[in-house]
Parts: sequence; C-alpha cells; structure tokens
Amino acid sequence: MRKGTRKKRLYNKYMDIWQVGNASGHTAPIRALIERRLKAHGIPYTTDTIGNLYAGDFTKPAPCLVAHMDSVHKEPPRGITCNKKGILRARTGIGGDDKCGIVALLELLPARPDVNAIFTVDEETGAQGAGAIPPELLERTQYFIEIDRRGNSDLIIDICGLIASDEFITAIDKTRERYGFEYEYGMFTDIDVILDEVHTSAINLSAGYYEPHTAGEYVKLPELENTIDLAGAILDTVERKKYPIEPRSYSYANTWRGQGRDRALDFPPTDYAEELELLQQEALYKYSAEVVELITEAYYLGQESAQVRALDYIEE
Repeated sequence: MRKGTRKKRLYNKYMDIWQVGNASGHTAPIRALIERRLKAHGIPYTTDTIGNLYAGDFTKPAPCLVAHMDSVHKEPPRGITCNKKGILRARTGIGGDDKCGIVALLELLPARPDVNAIFTVDEETGAQGAGAIPPELLERTQYFIEIDRRGNSDLIIDICGLIASDEFITAIDKTRERYGFEYEYGMFTDIDVILDEVHTSAINLSAGYYEPHTAGEYVKLPELENTIDLAGAILDTVERKKYPIEPRSYSYANTWRGQGRDRALDFPPTDYAEELELLQQEALYKYSAEVVELITEAYYLGQESAQVRALDYIEE
C-alpha cells in the first residue's frame, strides 16, 4: 500500500458522500447515497415524512447509532483536497459536521446487523428531524451512540445533566481509555432532543472534524478512523441490555422549544450557530440556565432585549 493511502481510505471509499451538497432542507441527495449503500449491504431501512432515515429493526432490542444528514453549508463542497496525512478540506467547507458521523455509521453497520441507526434531517436548524421521531419507536433502544462532536477525544456524557448512567459509564470506561477519549460536557445536538422523551443512556463522540460551520472546516480522517474503532469496540463488548437514565430537569431542547416539541418546526434557519453555541457553553457552565434561556430567546425568538440582558450578565 502506497504511503498515505491508508490515511485517505475513508476519503477514497466515501468520495460521493464528501462531494455531495447537503444544506439543511436539501438532504435528499445525500440520503439517496446512504440508501444505496444500505441496499448494497442488505440493511433494511425506512424513511418518514420529514426525511429521517431509520436503518435496522426497531421492533427488537438493540443499540442505536445517530448522525445527521444536513450541514450549514449552502453550497456543495468546492475544491476538495485530501493530503497524505488524511486531512480533508474544501474551499467552501467540507461538511464534516456531520458527514463524519454518516461515514462512521456506514462503516459500522454492515458487520453489525443487530445494531440500528438513525440518520436525521435538519439538526443544524433546531434538530427538527430528531424532534419528529416518535418516542415509541425508540422504546426498545438499549443505548445510543451519536457521532457528532468536533475534535478527536471527547466522549460526551453530560448535556445539561448526565445522559449516561453510572452502569453504562462503567461498562465503557476501559474501552474509552484504550482509545484515548475523555469524558466531557456537550452542547445541543440530536441526542439532546431524543433524550427529552426517551430516558436511555447515550454518548456523543468526537468525529475528527474541526472549525465546524465555517468555510475553513476540515477533517482529520485518521482521527475519524479511531472514533469508528471506539464505537465498534463499545458495540462489540458492552452487554446488550437497556441502560436507563433519570429524566433531566433541564435541556437545551426544552429551552429552545420553550412551549414544547412542536415548536421545533417554527425555528428559522440561523447563520449564527457557532456564535450561539459558544455563548451557550459559556453561559451554562459559568453562569446559569437562565442566561442560556435569554440567549436562545434572543437568537430563535428574535428578542434583541433578551440578548442584551444575557450578554450584560456575562460581562459583569
């Protein structure tokens, strides 16, 4: 094998995924590519009216993988390059958030017919796809692994409260350590919405993408390979049973929705996702849930006065 070929394996194998446009609200092309690969491996799947794709058999107890099909980039990737170190980028943004998750799920599923997966739509505009999943569909899910986190070593177990039980954390601990991952706090993502209704352990893993939501976004493919290996090791070694969690009293999803799940469909697309995420992270862990609520009201409900009050609070 030529030098650098191994590091570019996921680029060569999934070139169609990396090249396709997948702006929020326009995920049909990338969903078609996912469907083609699932069909080739004989993996059953269904879709719903909003465009979510469900792979596997949700009538049986099983772990469930999660990734989202949309990105913030309005144009397809242009000028894609992948160097010998396996660093992948494009002039207009490669969409690693969350094409990395898609690639990971497509790598993990063929050898594991007893694992389910959900590919959601429109995570970047308020997790609208996740908000439309019927909770009863996930009643038999034993635990969730989402792959939608920047960086190379974060294993998220807390999003406004623990999202994984002590028993599940203990079950994955040695495997987590072997692959160089550390427990961390996380931000709003699909799993945050799902766990408002389904009280089952979940984690979110770093996927090897950096500078998300910018044209400078890039992916380190060897790091994505490591994440895939970690997820596979968890799936192959953790006892197959349900790992329940206590309902959280607070979540980003509840704050953003304000009056319930149905308001997710009223959220406008935002060009301020990165700024909002940074403000939320600083507010929640340095200040209080009240400040996060003010910030999210400012961005999603158009209340400028709320943003001013929140920023004034942070600056004091």
